[in-house]
Amino acid sequence: MFIPALETGMIFFPGMETNSPPTSAGPIYTAVRAVNVETGELVWEKRHETRSKDNTTGGLLLTKGKIVFGSDMSIFFALDSHTGKELCSVNTGEKIGGTPVTYFPDGKQFIAIAAGGNLLVFGLPDQYSIGVGH
Repeated sequence: MFIPALETGMIFFPGMETNSPPTSAGPIYTAVRAVNVETGELVWEKRHETRSKDNTTGGLLLTKGKIVFGSDMSIFFALDSHTGKELCSVNTGEKIGGTPVTYFPDGKQFIAIAAGGNLLVFGLPDQYSIGVGH
């Protein structure tokens, strides 16, 4: 199982109207975690740069080719699902708040992500692409 983690410390006061930490809270730690679903054991963790603003993060997409796609702020990345090793990343120049999607026109796999007002689409190399009918 793959989990987009976002953690920050804060003081809770009874009567607070939200459970979300304020954007001015202390350092915000984000990561992608791979967890063994049978034991709950942490298999690997890929940490991102600590930040002090914006307590949101995008979702994750696992492909049949065993690549985990996700984002942190404006960085879109691909990780090896077995090791957590970063395969590639790109700074989109805009905040990413959603989850990547995949589609297969003519059997070729593409990954799309919205960044700001832009839609970015990436084609997977054949060795990672599991096209329709494979």
